[in-house]
Amino acid sequence: MRWWGKRAERSVAAGGDIAVAVTGDHNRILLTSAVRSAYWEQVRRIAPPRLVDREAESAELSAFCTADSGPAYAWWRAGAWAGKTALLSWFALHPPRGVRIVPFFITARLGAQNDVVAYVDVVLEQLAELSGEALPAHLTVATREAHLLYLYGAAARACAERGERLVLLVDGLDEDRGVTTGPDAHSIASLLPTRPEAGMRVLVAGRLNPPLPGDVPEDHPLRDPAIVRTLSPSPYARAIRAEAERELKRLIEAGGLEHDLLGLVAVAGGGLTAEDLAALTGAVPYRVRDVLSTRAGRTFGLRVDVYLLGHEELQAQAEEMLGTSRMDLYRAKLHAWAEEWRARGWPEETPEYLLRGYFRMLRSTGDLERMLRYGADTRRQERMLVLTGSDASAVNEIHLTEDLIIERGARRPLDSLRLAIHRERLVDRSAGAPDSLPHAWALAGQTGRAVALARSLPNGHRRGMGLAAVADVLLEQGDRDGAVDLLVEAAEAARQGEGHSRDDLARCTIADLFARAGQFDRAAALARTVGTQYFHVHAYVQIGKACLAAQRWDLAQELVDGAPNEACRTGMGNVVISAHATAGRHAEAEMMARATEPGARAAALITLASALRESGQHERADALCAEAVAWARDRAEDDEVVSLLADAGEFDRAESFLAGLYGEVDYEEAAGELTGWLAWAGELDRAEALLATLSPRGHHRALRDVAQARARAGRYEQAEALVRQIPAADIAWSALCSIVRIMADAGEVDRAESLARALGPRMEVPSALYEVVESLAQSGDPDRARALADSLAHPVEQNHASLEVAAALVRAGRREEAVRVLLAVESRTRVLHPLTAARKLGAAATALAEAGHREAALAVLHGTETLLTDRRSEPYASPGEYMSSLRALVAACTATGQLDRAETWAGRAPDDFERRDLLAPVVRGWARSGEVDRAAAVTTAEAEADPALAGILSSLVVPFARGLAEAGDVEAAEAHVREAAEPGNGTSALCALAVTMTETGRTDRARRIVDELIAIESGYDRPSMMDLSALVRALAAAGEGDAARAALDAMTPPDRLSGSARYIGVTAFAEALTALGHHERAMETLRTIEDPYDRAHGTLGLVDVLAGSGECARAEELARTVPVPAMLSRAWARIAAATTDDEQARRLAALALQGGEWVSALPALLRQAPDVVPLVVEAADAMKSACAQHPGAPTEARTSAPS
Repeated sequence: MRWWGKRAERSVAAGGDIAVAVTGDHNRILLTSAVRSAYWEQVRRIAPPRLVDREAESAELSAFCTADSGPAYAWWRAGAWAGKTALLSWFALHPPRGVRIVPFFITARLGAQNDVVAYVDVVLEQLAELSGEALPAHLTVATREAHLLYLYGAAARACAERGERLVLLVDGLDEDRGVTTGPDAHSIASLLPTRPEAGMRVLVAGRLNPPLPGDVPEDHPLRDPAIVRTLSPSPYARAIRAEAERELKRLIEAGGLEHDLLGLVAVAGGGLTAEDLAALTGAVPYRVRDVLSTRAGRTFGLRVDVYLLGHEELQAQAEEMLGTSRMDLYRAKLHAWAEEWRARGWPEETPEYLLRGYFRMLRSTGDLERMLRYGADTRRQERMLVLTGSDASAVNEIHLTEDLIIERGARRPLDSLRLAIHRERLVDRSAGAPDSLPHAWALAGQTGRAVALARSLPNGHRRGMGLAAVADVLLEQGDRDGAVDLLVEAAEAARQGEGHSRDDLARCTIADLFARAGQFDRAAALARTVGTQYFHVHAYVQIGKACLAAQRWDLAQELVDGAPNEACRTGMGNVVISAHATAGRHAEAEMMARATEPGARAAALITLASALRESGQHERADALCAEAVAWARDRAEDDEVVSLLADAGEFDRAESFLAGLYGEVDYEEAAGELTGWLAWAGELDRAEALLATLSPRGHHRALRDVAQARARAGRYEQAEALVRQIPAADIAWSALCSIVRIMADAGEVDRAESLARALGPRMEVPSALYEVVESLAQSGDPDRARALADSLAHPVEQNHASLEVAAALVRAGRREEAVRVLLAVESRTRVLHPLTAARKLGAAATALAEAGHREAALAVLHGTETLLTDRRSEPYASPGEYMSSLRALVAACTATGQLDRAETWAGRAPDDFERRDLLAPVVRGWARSGEVDRAAAVTTAEAEADPALAGILSSLVVPFARGLAEAGDVEAAEAHVREAAEPGNGTSALCALAVTMTETGRTDRARRIVDELIAIESGYDRPSMMDLSALVRALAAAGEGDAARAALDAMTPPDRLSGSARYIGVTAFAEALTALGHHERAMETLRTIEDPYDRAHGTLGLVDVLAGSGECARAEELARTVPVPAMLSRAWARIAAATTDDEQARRLAALALQGGEWVSALPALLRQAPDVVPLVVEAADAMKSACAQHPGAPTEARTSAPS
């Protein structure tokens, strides 16, 4: 399994004997596997020196922790000052033999210890220590909790293997402030394990009868009343309470330093050290410690090195006694102190409180102005990165601030945008890790870091693939339970995608691994969600093979019977037929083969024949083959019959059948297919003989297959000579790369390297030299592989080659070297990628131009040429990513009137089809601006450049005509379409033209075209569903209800639609219904789409129609049903841009900014607050400057990007 993906790059420095490496962006990465939690020092500070009169309770706790059976949860409850924290902290320090306790004491009066963020930080550290895994160095807010859930199981299993039991102890569940920080915040209780593994126990404590937070699942053990145990109050604790309250009153009355210390600790919410308090009061640290620990020891507590009030009740009493004015006074002291450090630029000696607890204090008091100031302070965020090792805390502060803005009516659009820009900067610089890096870290034994990195990848399919890669390593190592845990999480991540083919690849991969782990039901359930047929069938067949390998014949048959479609049923059925025949169950195999659907019967019979031939039953096999061929000839193309026979290894039968075709039209295609099969099977002489009968035209792949077979036979010169006869450059290059790999695998490394260097790099695929590196690494020569990897020209490819080297070093037992190689790769990947920047800059410039800010748009576009210098400069970047960036820049140049520049950008498209797609808005722009000759010249040039377009309506005709119509010359527009169209290919163009005529007010001409379209009876010449839907929507918006309904009647009803793209037609029909006000019918239509991702896309389309027609309240209601977060953010942005309700616009724009990319929300923001323009230009300059640091960026980028 080849776990490698894309892009991104940084620098790293580390000494040979240190435990922490500091990368070029100051991210700390632990090099040692051991972690020692400092939290136990805090527990020792909490615990009493001895436990008084609690022997019975201590024994009961020990019994719960060591029991072989019974509930996994216990919940001890008591009122204030009952002594439960003293009991549990003492017990944590004195557990029974064989019990390993992971404690967390929630303290509402300590700002850094009272919410889910603190809980995850503290517990992660302890679990990492117990599991023996490295502490993850770069968890984000989005991934830290998922990593915690993984480590629960990993630590529990590690303890069980040592003969120990893991106990999670959480005290003060009622003091959790996580659920009060915003609408999307959640509780510590919701993160406690639902089904503890490996004998793990969970012990929680809190006040009497507390309500459980609403985010705790209904089936969670905390909801079981049987686990509750009430703790009786301790007389000793009551005595301490009386003494502490007397001491508190004395401090209030004393004034001076004691009064100041009380006030500062109370307002700070905990977290101040003696040195901090000395700086704030002007006293020396020794005197501060003396007051807090000696003269007021009952009032104050010490957690590690920071002070807080000794009890939650004391915190409340202190706030009441001090009064609002005094609390404000001490809070002002903290603010002034923070400003001093801010003015100094947050140097290395910055007090930790100002980087951790201070912001929580701001949130608890609702101090939005300061939250904005500190939450978007870049230098402070860099200092936090050094302190914490990740951007998680900084991103969390931004989320808290965004929540507060939304709570207060979202009346700060400029601030919301600034926060979103800062957050995206942090996220983007973490998004560039190669997809295969988690796999490499897992191979190096750093499973914790591997999982953390996989969870930090930016979208569902990448997270799913990353986690699956780690699970693959765990399966190889025999850790089935750990692998299954990760695969469950990976499957959930893959389901969060938007239904693209890459999401299907992730689901297919995860399903295959589930099957390998023996989780057949999970594998089949996930495989059924795959939309792409190739991946769908592959996943299903692999699951079936795994079932049969495990002798689960019943499950295999269930898979056949319950297959989601005919292709899966056929593929799976053939696997079972072959297995039956191989196992000697010939009757069952033949009965099953003959029971298959007619279209699949030939393949089933040939599969059976091949299995029978393997068992020596040649006569019966011959008879079945003959029957299958006769059956197939009546129902399939001749080349399909040949492929069926060759796929089953029936080469003699295939050649015999082929001989009967000689001279017929189908011979060439069928012979080309068989040539490839023979070559791959090692039948080189037969393949070459058959190749000689073929004409040179069109059989590029047969030439390639035979050339590769020659190379495998050691006939390298002949292989190269044959490849050079292939006229298709891409196939020839690919074939030469494969020959390079064959040479290298055969030990001919010098020869392979020489040919690879002659070939050079190419587009988005790995270079031939990369193949040599991979071969060397996998054959056990990491040193030469490393030298070659370092010589690769492009940094991205060098990173991927380095991952292969690291894997080779691990296999060679040189794990420490492998870790350093991986650190170097990881350190180069924390930087904004030019493709990402180009796409965002193009979208921002378009929004600015369309809102009337052309000069600002031009400033944003300045220097973007250096971001996408050439398609070949972006190896491993998918064509989709590259085209998205190009499309955004073309749109921006068109919107700003820079049509020459837009045409230049379009010329960088990788193929003719994509270029014409990009030229469409350019041609439309030329025609709209009166430059008709320019538009005509581009259209003509494109038609002449591709003879294949003869007789086909050019894709540029419609944009040309629409531009003419928008310029007011509707007669010329219609004439242009009718002159260019030929019978059978012009109705969609007329339909699109009618849309433009409607939008420009010429509804009379549009109605006439509608009548013309309706009169067409032939289905072949009717417009597409999408074109007709657009016409319905345009006519409805123009008030032409009758014409709109007539156009709707011309659409194909959804129940008559079929095929893989059915959802497109169904969505188009639903959108047309929505435009006409048939909302219920539209939703009923949409619900017929089975795939949830396609249905979500369709829902987004209806939201667009509703927003565009002014029904924004209904649009918002519908948007809330969209299950995919990225789509939901786009829905908010579109409604916010369309609504006339200022409150709705502000609120939804803020939500769009919080959940999606800031450029998507920019059109709405520019309507609400034009003063955001300078901030957008500033952000654009920052992105261009960041891209200048990208290792693959051209030198000019450093000089052309604004400073």
